[in-house]
Amino acid sequence: MLRRYRGEDEVGRPAEVYNRKVEELRASAEKLARSERERAPEERRDRRRTRQEPVTPMKLSIQQFQRSWDSAAPDARVKL
Repeated sequence: MLRRYRGEDEVGRPAEVYNRKVEELRASAEKLARSERERAPEERRDRRRTRQEPVTPMKLSIQQFQRSWDSAAPDARVKL
């Protein structure tokens, strides 16, 4: 268990910032792991389709682009 430094001296503020960043990193890692678990069945289905249909790789690339496309993104024009 992590013990938090509660002092309000020259060590307290950096310790507080460090602890907050560690917590943000943990939350980010959990979010990434959840996203990968949710995406795994879709990727397996796509791999199966690729083995069955010869034109599928291009089709899958287009579908992946459509799923990830965000026209409001600042670099949308570059990606397109």
